[in-house]
Amino acid sequence: MANAAKRASLVIMAISEMVTFVVTIGTVAFFISEAGDTDLTLDIGFYGREEFVLFASAVGFFVALFSMIVAILGAQENSHWAATMATLHAFGALVLLVSASLLAKTTMTYDSKDLCKQIKKDSNDARCYQLIIGLSFAFVSMVLFIGDTTIYVVTLAQHTGISFVNMDNLSS
Repeated sequence: MANAAKRASLVIMAISEMVTFVVTIGTVAFFISEAGDTDLTLDIGFYGREEFVLFASAVGFFVALFSMIVAILGAQENSHWAATMATLHAFGALVLLVSASLLAKTTMTYDSKDLCKQIKKDSNDARCYQLIIGLSFAFVSMVLFIGDTTIYVVTLAQHTGISFVNMDNLSS
């Protein structure tokens, strides 16, 4: 029964991650397309901060899709798959942390220099709240990735005979 509950929670978390990634990609991409290539947006996004969030979210979406397939097939009980998925999710959480932090810096720059008002005047539908929504959902998906990493690490520890309570199993 615990195995079925773990599989169901992994599938639900994967679906939740994919939804958060779609929202992140949609809001940030809409902002980029509507703000256009003005001198203002090129100066602030010179280092590709918005694009890095799109990249991290797209990669995260495919990792979540792969995680859902692994969970549906029950392959996470195999230690190799558990290690692979734990590594992918840990790396994905780190990339999401960096990309969301860079987007937070960009959003704060827009806000501190009153560039949001300028963008509102210059463009049709670009608004700074779109970046804030994308930023929020990027952090939520990072937290979900950390939760997935935890589940996979616990699964890996159970199947390799390592106990967090009694570390004597490592010497054998």
